[in-house]
Amino acid sequence: MYELFRDFLPWIIGFGVPFVAWLLLRNKATKLDSVAEFDGRIGQGKPVVLKFFKNT
Repeated sequence: MYELFRDFLPWIIGFGVPFVAWLLLRNKATKLDSVAEFDGRIGQGKPVVLKFFKNT
């Protein structure tokens, strides 16, 4: 059992660690119902990161 784990350890590290990091560090979508709600969140004295996405 240990030998099997040891053989796959580089694969686990190579694919697992970046995948977990991506899950933890990715931007989550914010649901906004209207343009007015968007305008209300912008310009309150805090820095804002905007990422526009068009799903076509």
